[in-house]
Amino acid sequence: MVNPKKEAIREKKRQKKEEKMNRRRLAKGKEPRRKIAISRWILSIGEEPVVYNAVATKKSASQITKLLKNKGYFHANTTSSVKFLSLRVKLQKWSTISKQESHF
Repeated sequence: MVNPKKEAIREKKRQKKEEKMNRRRLAKGKEPRRKIAISRWILSIGEEPVVYNAVATKKSASQITKLLKNKGYFHANTTSSVKFLSLRVKLQKWSTISKQESHF
């Protein structure tokens, strides 16, 4: 995530450089242009990344269970536990339990 205060400072510096560049271009008879900064582009393309999604975790557990059942482990269960550490999430445990051997 981009720090808004730091980005505002960077943007001011960029604008000064662009103004200087465009003055030179205008003096030469060229048209002014806006320089593309990567952080500007990243901010404009979408929303912030999702670090943890509970729905995706449940879906992954379901997919692993389906895979095991397709492999022949018909009584397989998949569980996960998540630990929240301030701004970060840690996947504490991901286990697959099967009560019987494969039938193949």
